[in-house]
Amino acid sequence: MVPRFRGRNIETGEWVYGHLFYFNDGRHFISPTGTDVVGGYGGAPAKYRLENLVCFEIVPETVGQSTGLKDLKGVEIFEGDIIVWEYSEKPQEVFWDNSICGFSTKHYHLWRTVKKVKVIGNIYENPELLEPANEN
Repeated sequence: MVPRFRGRNIETGEWVYGHLFYFNDGRHFISPTGTDVVGGYGGAPAKYRLENLVCFEIVPETVGQSTGLKDLKGVEIFEGDIIVWEYSEKPQEVFWDNSICGFSTKHYHLWRTVKKVKVIGNIYENPELLEPANEN
């Protein structure tokens, strides 16, 4: 399975979903149509020609990889999403956890209980969802 990514278009601010390309100069691009762009290995022809590749430059800080999972409503879950578990109203951020080599939140790993999760926003558009409620 080829990993799927998302990021905010640097020009429009809209989300773009697809394959991630990044360059040494710090620019990041997502191509919604670019699958298996290969070539140059042992003289093998490229499967797709680069001039046919559609890419959108994205804000690097907004890059998030798909977990490959969907929430209880069928919404795809990405790094940076804010979720709630059905048995807890406390919002949690989804992130990659190197210690388990998988996606996690602060308190739970995603692989078993994903059907009990609902995406309520993300850290880029809804950071206030993670802020502690004022006691006033």
